[in-house]
Amino acid sequence: MEAVYAQPLLQHLGEPERHPPLLAGAGALLRLPQNVSPESPVLTLHIKAAERQPGLIVRLFNASDQDQPAEIGSGLLRILSAQWCDLLEKTQGSIEVQNGTVTLNVPARRVTTVLLNVEASAV
Repeated sequence: MEAVYAQPLLQHLGEPERHPPLLAGAGALLRLPQNVSPESPVLTLHIKAAERQPGLIVRLFNASDQDQPAEIGSGLLRILSAQWCDLLEKTQGSIEVQNGTVTLNVPARRVTTVLLNVEASAV
């Protein structure tokens, strides 16, 4: 039996189309330690919207017995600034951002929390 309509019917939900689009059709939002070096012992535990202020919270865990370097880089989101935070998201100090990349040292067997102030990269 042949279908009446060859294409599925779609209903517009009323959202205006954005020109240019806010984000590209494909890509990574951020470059995380596992993306840069898959064998890195620094694991990303959590990425979420910050509760106390605008931005993203990234929690990293160093699973090794030695301090490890880690990089968080811009992808579809451009990193404007970064700050150290405690687990309750209270800022503890600023971290330098160079060319959209945050380089930090994650202590052995510790969780490190970073607040990123980001914006969408130009598409």
